[in-house]
Amino acid sequence: MELKIARKLARLTQKQLADLAGIDDSAISRVENGDRDIGSLSYASVIRIARALNPEVRAEDLFPVPLITAAPDATETHDA
Repeated sequence: MELKIARKLARLTQKQLADLAGIDDSAISRVENGDRDIGSLSYASVIRIARALNPEVRAEDLFPVPLITAAPDATETHDA
C-alpha cells in the first residue's frame, strides 16, 4: 500500500503522521510526492511510520515492491 493512501485511510495529515513517527514532515512529503523512495528512510523510521498509521500495518506493506531477503547458499562451504 502506498504511504499516501495508508495515511489518508488513517485520517492523518503529513504533519500528524510525522509527529507520531518522530520524523520530519518533509520526509513524509518527499516520499508521497515521489521525490524520495521510502527505502531511503531508515528501517526504524519506516517501522515508526507503520505503527503510527495502524498497529496492523507492517513496515513491509509501505514498500511499492516486495522486500527480498536472501538466505546463505546452502552449497557454500567455509574453511575453518
